[in-house]
Amino acid sequence: MSILEYTEKCADNLTTSSKNEHNCEVCPYSTTSFFLMMNHMKRHLSTIILFDCENAKVEPYFCKDCNFETDLTLAFRIHIKQCHSVKRANDFSEFTIQKFRCDKCDFETDFAINWLQHVARCLKNVENIHISSENSDKSFATWYKCDECEYKTAYKSSLRRHRISKHLNDDEIPWFYCPKCLYKSKQKCSLNTHINVHHLNDEEIKWFQCHHCPYKTKRNCDLKNHINALHLDEKDIKWYECKKCSYKAKNSSHLRRHIKVRHLGEQDIKWYECKQCPYKAKDSYSVKKHINARHLQEQDIKWYECKICPYKAKQKSSLDRHINARHLEEQDVKWYQCKKCPYKAKQSSNLKSHIVARHSEEQKVSIVNISFF
Repeated sequence: MSILEYTEKCADNLTTSSKNEHNCEVCPYSTTSFFLMMNHMKRHLSTIILFDCENAKVEPYFCKDCNFETDLTLAFRIHIKQCHSVKRANDFSEFTIQKFRCDKCDFETDFAINWLQHVARCLKNVENIHISSENSDKSFATWYKCDECEYKTAYKSSLRRHRISKHLNDDEIPWFYCPKCLYKSKQKCSLNTHINVHHLNDEEIKWFQCHHCPYKTKRNCDLKNHINALHLDEKDIKWYECKKCSYKAKNSSHLRRHIKVRHLGEQDIKWYECKQCPYKAKDSYSVKKHINARHLQEQDIKWYECKICPYKAKQKSSLDRHINARHLEEQDVKWYQCKKCPYKAKQSSNLKSHIVARHSEEQKVSIVNISFF
């Protein structure tokens, strides 16, 4: 009997309930759709053995190299790795893994992304970056250079941010505006940091916590600078060195400020001017401090208040110095140590005065900001 004849015969014998349900005479299946019932009936004539999910057992994994079998995928993989990895490696000996090597040091890796990250740090003075590989001699990457200055980077996105930050006019910049104040930024990440610092409630703030001490901050860059300044061993510190003198700093922003102050000619300096008086400075932060100190009304000033006493200041750095000098225990004080004698002070200005008074024969003033005693 063909499937068509069987379907026609079953259609004649279909029983229909009061709810318009079609019931199969062979099994308990029922449906309100005649089309679905016809498809169901065809299965009864099929010679294919269907898989029974409810009654069938889980099919085990069999190892092709031994008699091992298991129901667990993880157990099967562990068995292959522990018992047959050498054999499988010999079976595929014609395949080799490409190695990425640095031309300037002994660095080697199997991953291109790790190699790129390495060369960005290692090959700072090389014009073109080339890959050294067992399977390829092609140039893998090149520096992205700015057309308007000497800046170069291994990342295209960094070059784009550099151009927006340094070379575009204000009317050409795609600004990111704060929805809660007049702040605007050239980078979206800077806007996110601004909102996190100034506009979020205490329970919404994303804190960056130091794993070595109770210090925490709202800015990730501040945490990195904190760890680099206070918690790294001397050999692990990443120093930023000036190419024109012996100055070095633990913070890249300190090095940039040093170059502006000490090594740029008058014509090369980008001045930041106060719009209310002739004051001008070499960095925007100094202008902001000037405006806050000189030109704001009393009610418009953002005061930084001490939680222990009535002291308040217009700059956070002043409040930090006050707390360090007045309210910290001896073991928590941030000391400024003289390199020439055992003298130490709680404020850098006091140490400078000491050096002028006691060690004035030295032409260069060295201040070491040491960690907590």
